[in-house]
Amino acid sequence: MHAGGVMRAGDGAYVNLSRPAAARAVLDEVLRRRWGEDVELDGWAMFDAVLARIPEADR
Repeated sequence: MHAGGVMRAGDGAYVNLSRPAAARAVLDEVLRRRWGEDVELDGWAMFDAVLARIPEADR
């Protein structure tokens, strides 16, 4: 696993947060949900939506 990698234990879904496509997917999902500066984010709550935004080759 890469140092920027995040894997969900239940199904092994994997995202490498060091990849530009993954970082962009996280940003796009945060903007879609319209969260502001003073909100604490839980990345696991967004994991499926972020994963769906990333092409398989860029995960």
